[in-house]
Parts: sequence; C-alpha cells; structure tokens
Amino acid sequence: MEEETQSPVVNESPAPSRDFFGQPKPKKSGVAGPLAVVLVLLLLVGGVFFFMKSRSAGDEANPEPTIQEPTITEQTSSPSPTSSVNKSEIKIKVLNGTGTAGEASLLKDKLAAVGYTDVESGNASRQDYTDAQVSFGSDVAQGVQDEITTILKGTYKGVKETSGVSSGFDVEVITGLRAGQTAKPSASATPTGTPKPSVSPSPSTSPSASPH
Repeated sequence: MEEETQSPVVNESPAPSRDFFGQPKPKKSGVAGPLAVVLVLLLLVGGVFFFMKSRSAGDEANPEPTIQEPTITEQTSSPSPTSSVNKSEIKIKVLNGTGTAGEASLLKDKLAAVGYTDVESGNASRQDYTDAQVSFGSDVAQGVQDEITTILKGTYKGVKETSGVSSGFDVEVITGLRAGQTAKPSASATPTGTPKPSVSPSPSTSPSASPH
C-alpha cells in the first residue's frame, strides 16, 4: 500500500509594503481613526469659538444705536386759589354809579355766575363815576380779590381799588362806564326869571304967548 506524501502547508503572507526608498512602511495602528475625529472636533470647536469672539468684538466696536422712548409726563392742574373758599358766604354790595339803569344788576349776574350769590344791589350817592371802584375787607382771601378784580377789568373801562367797606359786607363795588359807554349828560340849567323892558318918559310941550 502506497503512502500518500503530504506536501508541507506554506502560509503565504503578503509581502510588507515598502516606501519610496524600499523601506517597509509601519503598520497603521487602530488608534489613528478616533484621534483624527477628535482633532476635527477640536478644530471645529476652536473655529466656532474664534468666530463668536470676533463677532462679539465687532459688536462692541460698533454698538447699535439705542432708541430712547419719549417719556410722557402727566400734567396735573393746580387747584384754583378760590377752591377752598365758600363763595356763597362772601357778602358783596354793588352800587350803580353811572345812572344807567340795570348796571348794578348786570354785575350782580356776572358775580353770581362764578359762585358769588350773596350780592345786594342799589344806587351810589353819585351817578358820575367813570372808573369802577372796588374795596375789599381785610378778611377777604387774595384769591377772591384777584377773581373779582379780573371780572371788573373785563367789564369796565377802568378799575380803581379803594379802602373802606360798608358795615356788614366783605366787598363793595361801584359800577363805572363799560366799554363803548359814554357819560350820561347832566341836565342844563334853566333861567330863573325873564327881563322886563324899561320905558323912558315922553317929553311934554307948553304953549308960548307973545306980548302985543
């Protein structure tokens, strides 16, 4: 019986690659792949960081203009100087000083329209006033004085402030001529008697006798 001869098994391994100079190239390690990925990530992170930093520096160099919104302040009206005064308790006396009928009632209505309701009217002792006369008591508030004076100046040609108020009153007013008014003419004097003509006596004649 013939024995089979077995040929020896030869493990053929690829020849190692060589470089340009004929030297065998080093084998690649399995760590190179993950290391390359890490380097790429670091480069990306560094690039993003550098870009954001440069942009932030540019924004600081050229800041955007800020638009300031206008502030709105609410104006509160100051209280009137006569708001704390009870005008109905101010006693006023109005006298007609021009002789024109209805002048005292006209001013009385104007004062009542702004709250001065305790007003008494009458006639002054004189009827030839041109400027209105006004006098205030010592206890009358300055705001009341200013308000009444303003009404008078808007009504009459001229206004004079005098002293002395009738007893029992806080304000006394004598009306004057309003804008466009003229003084009332005074009555002309009439003669008290008529002159009588004088009569001169007529001359008398006597006859003359001639002697013969």
